[in-house]
Amino acid sequence: MSELNQTIDYNGFRGAGGPAAPPPQRPNTNPTRQRILLLVITPFLITIVILIFREPFVSVGTFTSHIISALCAGIYIALHDWIIEAYAYQKGLWFCYGGYQKIGRLDFKHVPIDMVIGFIGTGFNLAILTYFPELLRSWGWVFWPINDPSLDIWLVPGFLVLISLGGAFIDFRSKRAGVWMNGPIWSYWKCAFIAWLPLLGFGIIVDRVTFYLLPNPLLLSVVLTGIFGIMAIIVIILIKKY
Repeated sequence: MSELNQTIDYNGFRGAGGPAAPPPQRPNTNPTRQRILLLVITPFLITIVILIFREPFVSVGTFTSHIISALCAGIYIALHDWIIEAYAYQKGLWFCYGGYQKIGRLDFKHVPIDMVIGFIGTGFNLAILTYFPELLRSWGWVFWPINDPSLDIWLVPGFLVLISLGGAFIDFRSKRAGVWMNGPIWSYWKCAFIAWLPLLGFGIIVDRVTFYLLPNPLLLSVVLTGIFGIMAIIVIILIKKY
């Protein structure tokens, strides 16, 4: 290993690199294989999540609505993630390894395509999992605070905070596999609360908006068009800028 590589913390929390200048990928690693493996596993995870939540959703007639809203959340999270990944690369916040990828005129800006696709499944699963209080109540769990539906407004944000902390931890562990590297100013806490939590939080907002507005397709179309339109403008600005 070169002297440069020896100074890079591939196992801990220290970062390296600068704006649009990532440090070398950890030697003898294959980040694409790691992400493809996760991409292959994702459909099985989606199936398991659907099977677990199917009964409580079907019992109240909301199964199809939840599937549609979770899919919208997954698409939003994938797009949101692409935007912040591309921005982070240019600003030296963090770097994903996997190559500069383009499909025709569509430029993925140093963001692996398989990761973008994978985040659709991740967002879908997350959206369904945030209904865990409803699932536990359907199983007859009656302890506080699960037994009080009015407290779901606090349980879900708390759940998202835990997922964000876990997601950031997994990110930093994935440095060992050469998947990802944090920049010199990007810490674990920034990763959890500046990247992960807004990403997941806005995705769940899209899920809830879609779910509750499905009976009003016109209003739903207007709201989702506005949300995705704003995201599209940000994407266009990024593409033109970089």
